[in-house]
Amino acid sequence: PRWRLAGATHLHHPLANLGIHFFDPGEILGWGDAYAVKVQTQVYGQSLRAVWEPGEWSAGGMVFPVGESGRPRSPHYRDLLRAWSQGVMSPFPLRAPAASERGVQRLRLVPRGPRPSGIHQEMARG
Repeated sequence: PRWRLAGATHLHHPLANLGIHFFDPGEILGWGDAYAVKVQTQVYGQSLRAVWEPGEWSAGGMVFPVGESGRPRSPHYRDLLRAWSQGVMSPFPLRAPAASERGVQRLRLVPRGPRPSGIHQEMARG
């Protein structure tokens, strides 16, 4: 078999321990060894891959091995598995205006109420 098939890692959802394999994300083809950039074994591997060139921060990218969601019903549960296996990264610019232009959605998190007084004191000392 090809090396990538021989070093493949089968990903399992925690419910696989109970014999439920419906939520298993799939298989990641093998890459390299303990001395390679794309380190992966049957037991451990990368949690994400990211590359940026200093000075060209808008030209970088990243990819997750499976997807961004931990919810099996989400379309983003395993949607990045193919890109990960093929070594393809999604653009992820770090500087404006490229970051604003590449964005698909924007999520703004706003606190519901005033901060507890202890937090204000710690931040002032900070």
